[in-house]
Amino acid sequence: MKKGIKYGVVFPGFFILGIIFLVLVALLLIQTEPAKRKIARVAETEVNKLLNGNLSIGKIEGNFFTGLSLQNVLLTLENDTLAQIEEINASYNLWPLLRNTLDIYSAEIIRPKIFLKQVNDSVWNVQQIVKPGTETPEDEPKSTGNFNIRLPVFRLVNGLIRTETQDTVIPQRIENLNTELSVSWTKNQQQARLKQFSFSTKTSDF
Repeated sequence: MKKGIKYGVVFPGFFILGIIFLVLVALLLIQTEPAKRKIARVAETEVNKLLNGNLSIGKIEGNFFTGLSLQNVLLTLENDTLAQIEEINASYNLWPLLRNTLDIYSAEIIRPKIFLKQVNDSVWNVQQIVKPGTETPEDEPKSTGNFNIRLPVFRLVNGLIRTETQDTVIPQRIENLNTELSVSWTKNQQQARLKQFSFSTKTSDF
């Protein structure tokens, strides 16, 4: 009888410790380079299902629990490179997700190169990148839910935009594009504050 009680107490304890051990091993494994490469390929596959173009991620660095860095991100449409981004960084806190809050300390897009091509008078290439989906009827009420987003620091660093259009007012090249802003999103209030915005262009009419 005593032996049965002993095993009845000890076994659940070892069982719980075993589960905790397996979780810790899994958390460590996803920090390895092979796991990060696999996650990048899975992310590419899932995103590309929604695109007419193709997304590729060169490398994932960082810690999945506190911050990530995506390097050499490439987005193509047909034979054109739509976007080439040297680095995307984000630092965040996952615990507020338990309270329906996405808490991002900071996010950066470093040295993005964007190509904008006017297909016709009213359509640009960026409008064709996403596959058409099922439209929500206008008379159907939309709900934003109770999910909150906090992003106190967002930076775009040293961006470059090239354009191809017949409109002579639009510059063909925008360089040194830098911006910084903060974003707060709740069910009752959406707010963005622009702290910095600058660029240079050789087109005098812009």
